[in-house]
Amino acid sequence: MSRQDTSEIGFDLFDRWGNLKVEYIEHRVKKGSAVWGAELNEGHILLIEHINVVKDFQRKGYGKKLVEDIWAKAQAIFPQCKFAITRPTWLWSPIRAHFDSLPEEAREPYLEGLQLASDHFWRACGFRRIGISFFFGLAKDPAHPSHTLAAPADPRRRKIHQSLKMSKGQQQPYNEAMVVGDDAMALE
Repeated sequence: MSRQDTSEIGFDLFDRWGNLKVEYIEHRVKKGSAVWGAELNEGHILLIEHINVVKDFQRKGYGKKLVEDIWAKAQAIFPQCKFAITRPTWLWSPIRAHFDSLPEEAREPYLEGLQLASDHFWRACGFRRIGISFFFGLAKDPAHPSHTLAAPADPRRRKIHQSLKMSKGQQQPYNEAMVVGDDAMALE
């Protein structure tokens, strides 16, 4: 997660008073699975920006174990930490050469596949989408409604377009994704 992504939590997920935006609690579509609410307004939040597992060790449970250990350590140091939040994404540097070698028409499907894989990883770690935002959350309380939501029932963004324009010196494409279609069709 870049600084841009970190600031998006403050601007996209929370209002200027630090409360979860009402639309993610009450709006008929934007609330998504409706398992998140005003409880995010209290306590400390662990922000997980990046998890990187070396390719030879991927898909062997190390990433999930790493997330579990980080979460346990955060709760041990800060018992008032009630939630963890992340924005599923991918590291650009390991895929840059491959992405650049793809024909133009293959780039968007490739990035969508990476996004689906990242979403799947975080769901496997117990995180669930907050409303239909780009952010996923994990609650400390085992009785929190997010823990009863099966991963397949967690809302998915329907169609995501990535702007792949790069400015001079930019490390990765501008990652401004948006839901295409009307609100009623925003969820799969």
